[in-house]
Amino acid sequence: MLRTSGERKSSGATARREDYGPVKAQRLRERAQAEAERTAALRELKALAGPLDGKVLSDQARTALLELHARALSQAGGPVRHPARAVATLPGGEQVVLTVAAAPGRTTTLRSPAGTLALHELALSLS
Repeated sequence: MLRTSGERKSSGATARREDYGPVKAQRLRERAQAEAERTAALRELKALAGPLDGKVLSDQARTALLELHARALSQAGGPVRHPARAVATLPGGEQVVLTVAAAPGRTTTLRSPAGTLALHELALSLS
């Protein structure tokens, strides 16, 4: 605009402000749904207190268990020589604690609709 007319301002109407309200509401609904599914999965794990070998889980509970498993292994900082723990807290304040311990020569097997998960030389228990 400066070259053609010597004016520094652009002419014309300003653009309308976009309304992100519906998109934000949709994202909030999606987040609430995801949180409800995660809570249901953690409650399922809480109900399975004790050793996990041979248990049957839903896919959502398997996903939550694998997240806890990854956290426990990362806190161990290497090979599991001593029992490693990971904690997840439910909305009411209850806790789900996964303990991963070395179990030489043993395989922990879990089943879900997605298939069978075999963890070699590890013992998993929930409390």
